Amino acid sequence: MSSPHPPLISLVIATYNRVALLREALASIAASALDRDDSVEVLVIDNNSHDGTAETVQAIREAGFRFALIYALETRQGTSHARNRGVALARGRYLVFMDDDQRIDPHYLANVPAVFAETGAACVGGPVHYYNATGIPRWLAPLIEHIGQLDYGNATMVLDESTGRLGGGNMALTRKALESFGGFDTRLGHHGTNLGGGEDWEIQDRLMGAGKAVVYHPVLVQYHYLRPERFHKRYWRRLYYSYGRSLYLRGDWRGARLLFGVPRHLWWALIMKDCPAWAKSWISFDYPKMFLRQLAIWQRFGKIAAARVENRGPVRVTPPEQVRRLPRGD
Repeated sequence: MSSPHPPLISLVIATYNRVALLREALASIAASALDRDDSVEVLVIDNNSHDGTAETVQAIREAGFRFALIYALETRQGTSHARNRGVALARGRYLVFMDDDQRIDPHYLANVPAVFAETGAACVGGPVHYYNATGIPRWLAPLIEHIGQLDYGNATMVLDESTGRLGGGNMALTRKALESFGGFDTRLGHHGTNLGGGEDWEIQDRLMGAGKAVVYHPVLVQYHYLRPERFHKRYWRRLYYSYGRSLYLRGDWRGARLLFGVPRHLWWALIMKDCPAWAKSWISFDYPKMFLRQLAIWQRFGKIAAARVENRGPVRVTPPEQVRRLPRGD
């Protein structure tokens, strides 16, 4: 279905080799409680998938998907590249970002314009809950409470550095905000099987720094799939290592004193804080706590690795380039 008039909402899904989950995500969108189908367009940005994603999207569109369904291939690997491609193609006033392994509440899309009107925010989002979190091992419970899920309660909340951020898989921005402050930082985010992230928080930080409101609203609910690989500790080690790299890239390290290309305080924190805390946790026999302390070390390793790459040669850390603004799509 298509319309000559621009839609109110553009929903962007970046996807990479998750065709079965993408099919479920699109089914949840099609089940939305909306009066006008021409008020929404859905953009699937394929980031070099090789699992039949293109053919699947075409088949769903030909079968009569209720909203305009647009497929685009983004060959530059990385979630941020894919999302930026979606921004450039989108025509809506509000741009909603959803992960390919999530489902939206039936009233989500109907609530988006109302939440923007109510709050006057530049960026809004809401709770994310796992819909298949069963048989959770004890060491995993504290991890999935804060990763892959998000719940700040039943009240509307303006977010800041102290309260937290929205999850990138449940985040909507006004077109005006994206055009004014630029797209997603392409140094950050997933790159194929690399579990990097932080592009969602970074863009929220830019908005907050400019005095724009980022708002959590409890009616904007999405549901997340707890993937089987998250039941394995090696996944979490990779995730925390990648997250450490993203944290370093997001930081401002100007003036830092380096040792082997790494800010000295990172070495100090690893040796004097992270390793002793991990060793001490063994005394408690609290296995979830022991694993969390181990992950803190992996996160520090990620920061150190990113520093080594960024600081090959220069004496001092060079601040990251400012993200270029994106042109408006046709």
